[in-house]
Amino acid sequence: MVVKKTTRTKTRSSGGGSTSVVVDFSDVEERKGGKHFKPGDYAVKVVKATNTTSGNKKTPQIVFEMQFLDGKYKGNKVFHNCNLLPQSLWVLRNMLEAIGIAIPKKQVKLDLAGCVGKKLAITIEDDEYEGKVRSRVVDTFKLSELDADDDEELEEDDDEEEDEDEEEDEDDDEEEDDDEEIEDVDLDEV
Repeated sequence: MVVKKTTRTKTRSSGGGSTSVVVDFSDVEERKGGKHFKPGDYAVKVVKATNTTSGNKKTPQIVFEMQFLDGKYKGNKVFHNCNLLPQSLWVLRNMLEAIGIAIPKKQVKLDLAGCVGKKLAITIEDDEYEGKVRSRVVDTFKLSELDADDDEELEEDDDEEEDEDEEEDEDDDEEEDDDEEIEDVDLDEV
């Protein structure tokens, strides 16, 4: 961002300084994290991973910028902050495993550029911050698990139908068994 101070013109300003400034916002991104997304599970792709520090606490963190792959939010971006404090590293581990990076139980050097372009699934929930509702990534998991969840729901519906069909078949079998028992009995012997 380039800031240019304009030359002072004859104005009646009590502050003694310039009353205008020219600011070039052409390369400045829109407000980060400002959009609200409906809570749920989504397919995303990592478009940027940055090693930085948090605003207020100045704690080290990695910020993952992700883009929705489909649906009504396709192309929109969502951010996931992974704090690097020891008690919070499980969040980063989950994120890395979700994009297919195996994490050994030892100190490692992460190549953040290797995360870019990787696809995963996320869960978004509403979070209130300073009186405003915002979207927050609360879970990350493999993209294949997102598809599997959809398949499981379909399978559960199919299983319920199969269970009903099996119950009907069992009832029919029991009736046939009862009929067979009756048919097997020789009335002349009774």
